[in-house]
Amino acid sequence: MKGGVVRVHERPWAVAVYLGFSALVSLAAATPLAATIGAVTGAYPRGDAELFDRGGVMLLEALRHLRTSIPALGASWAVLALVALPVGLLVLGFSLALLGTRARPRPSWALARAASSLPTLVLVGLTALVASAVLGALVWIPGASVTRALWPSGAAHDLARRILSVLVVLVVLLVGVLHDLARAAAVTFPAKTYAALRASLLTAWRSPVVAPWSWAWRMFIGVLALAGSSWLGLRIGQRTPAALLATAFTHQLALGVMGWMRLSWLARAAHLVSTEAARSAESAEGADSVSGEPASAEPASAEPASAEPASAEPAPPADAASEAESAARAGSMHEPLA
Repeated sequence: MKGGVVRVHERPWAVAVYLGFSALVSLAAATPLAATIGAVTGAYPRGDAELFDRGGVMLLEALRHLRTSIPALGASWAVLALVALPVGLLVLGFSLALLGTRARPRPSWALARAASSLPTLVLVGLTALVASAVLGALVWIPGASVTRALWPSGAAHDLARRILSVLVVLVVLLVGVLHDLARAAAVTFPAKTYAALRASLLTAWRSPVVAPWSWAWRMFIGVLALAGSSWLGLRIGQRTPAALLATAFTHQLALGVMGWMRLSWLARAAHLVSTEAARSAESAEGADSVSGEPASAEPASAEPASAEPASAEPAPPADAASEAESAARAGSMHEPLA
């Protein structure tokens, strides 16, 4: 990609659509839960603020009431997932199409590119899901056996299990980075499933530090913003409606920061796969030109060598043929006279 990485603020359509969709999905997921808890605290003057009183009596009562509503909540969330997952892939492809080029394409073009890349995004996502499960199992099962053999019990056993869990999480996160690179390749080029996965692995192989680091520091800022909003929400308190609104605003602001960092990483991923593709194309062209020079030089040197015998050998037969032709003409001229 020429001109460097696209800045997120240069693509307002991507920001608006991505953050707007995230907010709508969050609202749709939280509404059934809020309605269930509101059935417990709705009759109190302070509403949900009762949940945060000292002692936690109302919080425990809300959790007890929530247990009976788990089947209904699960059904509503399953329906939401069936709708949100394909639409979410479309929104992701739309954002990647806008973030993957320095030109300023129209939103209609980005939507068409996202729609055409949707089957590839689905297949890439399924591949990443299977890879996460397989690699996580390959790390966890032997690691658990070794941990059980070396430290059967005690504090050392607990510490080893925690370290093993961290390793599994790191493997899954690494697969997530490769997944994002493959998504970027699928939309930016665009590429089919195999080509997108190959571009992802090749980019990670050529940039083993840049790609994970580019993802890690952005996600760290997002998680830090979320943790800061939670701490600030506890400081503000939830005892009044104004405090609840302030807490909700801080949480939404943190989610906005996380979404912004996510878009920044997607722009960086598109730049990485595009740069690696251009580098591979240049190296392939250079290899073709180097291998083509001897091939073009050999015929040039061989043609004159083959031309000299060709011009030397046919000379006698040409003279003989001319003599035979003149003799035949002479014979044909004398025959009528005879």
